[in-house]
Amino acid sequence: MVTYGTGEELDTKSAWLTHLFDDRSLVRKDHPILRLRGKLDLLQAHILDAQLAARSEDLADIDAALGEALDWLRRLLAAEVLSRPCPELALAGFSADELHRISHHTREYLGVGFLLPDAAMGPTAVKLNLLRACVREVELTAVDVFAADIHVTPENRERMLAGLNRLSNAIYVLTCKVVAARRSG
Repeated sequence: MVTYGTGEELDTKSAWLTHLFDDRSLVRKDHPILRLRGKLDLLQAHILDAQLAARSEDLADIDAALGEALDWLRRLLAAEVLSRPCPELALAGFSADELHRISHHTREYLGVGFLLPDAAMGPTAVKLNLLRACVREVELTAVDVFAADIHVTPENRERMLAGLNRLSNAIYVLTCKVVAARRSG
């Protein structure tokens, strides 16, 4: 085993080290990329929580879109760990650019103006609001982490950051869809 960055050979792995991207490369557990991975894990947990809320309110389209978001995040994490190309975000039949446009024109596309979070929006919309805040936190963490010279290629850094930014747009669009459905239902 070797510590990443220093090349120091180790016979055993201590408790304060963990694998970076293979069975040989070790980093301290305070390595910035591990902070990002932890935030991505937390984001996945929030998606699952929002999915359960959507299921409890019989919002199958929101549940499915959140499943797509979860799948994209898992592929993003694999791209970082395995140095694969980062996948493009697409959600609920929309490209990243379409999600961006819809999120800025929700009244035109979804019949709902700018939303201020409110408990009256219902459980799923509230969970989606929490999820969107978590996405923004992950995006900011990624910006900080990617400012350092780490193993992620510049192209993947840009694609990951752009994808996280558009995921925030997507979650907002889903929130607007839930609010629109509540208002019309």
